[in-house]
Amino acid sequence: MPKVSISDAIQLFEFSNTAQGGNGQVGTWPAKIIAKLKDLVSTNELGFEAQRVASWRGSFLANRVGFDLSVNPTYIESLAPDEQLPALSLVLVHEATHAALDFTRLYDEMAARKVPIYYYRELTGPGVFNEAADIPGKGPGKRVTLPKGGFQDYGEQSDADKKEQLIDYVLSIDTYQGNSYINAQWIVDRLSLWGGLKNRWPETRGLYIKKLAADSFDHYYTVRILDVMESVERQADWDTMMGSAGSIRTIRTALEDLSTNRSHAARIEALRKKWKINLTDEPPRRGR
Repeated sequence: MPKVSISDAIQLFEFSNTAQGGNGQVGTWPAKIIAKLKDLVSTNELGFEAQRVASWRGSFLANRVGFDLSVNPTYIESLAPDEQLPALSLVLVHEATHAALDFTRLYDEMAARKVPIYYYRELTGPGVFNEAADIPGKGPGKRVTLPKGGFQDYGEQSDADKKEQLIDYVLSIDTYQGNSYINAQWIVDRLSLWGGLKNRWPETRGLYIKKLAADSFDHYYTVRILDVMESVERQADWDTMMGSAGSIRTIRTALEDLSTNRSHAARIEALRKKWKINLTDEPPRRGR
């Protein structure tokens, strides 16, 4: 088992600027996370344990056999000694966010990444003072830092968050593309968020089209496919989007019914001319 202390890792976060509410970026979340971590420690529901998937850093599942919140000891031991404490602290914060915050599932996953993102920025920037190592009479403690290069996924999430594209990062993970996380209504309700459609990754726009086309007999959803397609400006983005959009036959079926409406037919025809692609099984018909 790793020699690094879970209690020290919790304390490291507790005294960080992120947890103390630096710039109000994460509101009351850190206090709830810290309280949950301490509760899990007190009930012996937090510890090192082999993961069901070897690559997982940690996991949380309430009322399971073993620890509710567990950290992969192999992952922690694979790191350089001076990286183990801050890395453990990051894992604990991520998993405890799932346990402590009551969000719908996709928002839960985004929130679970949001807090560690700010914490990661602090650890790779000025660092966090290690209160546990500040022993009277033995010299001052030191600031704990992480190298940016060794934690690429946190860096990628941080960059995505700065661009309002954290949603794209999360949706790029297969786990979060299922209907229990995202469906047509979810998409329609959030088209204008996070910088709008033009700020979405091409892969996200393709996923949106796939979900909207699945409700091919509901014009409320299928007309939004046109909105997504019209947001694309570059050929490379169009190609990437369509590569993620699923079956072209399904898309054509969804758009075919729209083509009986004059204004929708005109939009479909404009897209056909721009991208040199047939988006319906038949040429657009003269509408009412």
